[in-house]
Amino acid sequence: MATTGTETDIKALQDQISSLRAEFGNMRDTLRDLLRHGGAEAAQKARDSGEKLMDEAKKRFSGISSEIEEKPITAAVTAFSAGVLLGMIFSGRRG
Repeated sequence: MATTGTETDIKALQDQISSLRAEFGNMRDTLRDLLRHGGAEAAQKARDSGEKLMDEAKKRFSGISSEIEEKPITAAVTAFSAGVLLGMIFSGRRG
C-alpha cells in the first residue's frame, strides 16, 4: 500500500509541476507583450518630446532672427563683444 500512496503523491507532484510550467509560460508571454508595448510607448513619448523640443527651438530661432532683423547694429555689436570676451577667456592672455 505504501507504493500506491507514493505513486499517487508522485503523480500529484508531476501534475503540479506541469501546471506550474504552463503558468510560467503564460507569465513569460505576458511579460514579453508588456515589454513590447511598453517599449512602443516609451518610443512614442521620446518622439513626442523630440518634436516638442524641435518646435520650441524653431520658435526661439524665429524670435532671434526677427530680433536681429529689427536691430541689426545691436545684434552685431553684441556678437562682436561676445566674440572678444570669449577670445580673451580662451586665449590665455588677460589684461
